[in-house]
Amino acid sequence: MADGLARALDMMHPMREPPQPASLAPFALALAVGCAAGLVLLALAILARHRRAGLRDAAAAALARTRALPPGDRLAAQAALLRRLVRQIAGEDAARLQGAAWLAELDRVFATTFFTQHAGVAYGDALYAATLPDVDVLDAELARLFAKLRAPTISRTAEKRALTPARVG
Repeated sequence: MADGLARALDMMHPMREPPQPASLAPFALALAVGCAAGLVLLALAILARHRRAGLRDAAAAALARTRALPPGDRLAAQAALLRRLVRQIAGEDAARLQGAAWLAELDRVFATTFFTQHAGVAYGDALYAATLPDVDVLDAELARLFAKLRAPTISRTAEKRALTPARVG
């Protein structure tokens, strides 16, 4: 019987290993690249949101600092703040505009008609008038406009530099 079992075992074919599964490396690589790209886009979106909020917060803080000034100085400080904001958002050429063109640019940047058709005209040539407008009304409207401000993606250092008044002397 042992002899018959030995012969039966000799007649059997050797065992074969199962075929290797198809490589998952290309799929895994594509999945990893897709996940990485998604994370990068998410991070950029979060940064952009924080930067916009940073510019809004910096503008609101700079506006708050003007409230302690006398009315004439307050109006001038607010006008300078508007120049710095427009320079930061729309560029140097926009910040150099004068008169009606300047007021129209302010309306464009802030998506309003406050500067050309309402009390905001005080930030144009009326800035140099003998009588001062009601700076509390101007202040309240600037605060409202700053609260909905949308800015381009910029660095936090640039935001702080843009909204910090230049030191004289």
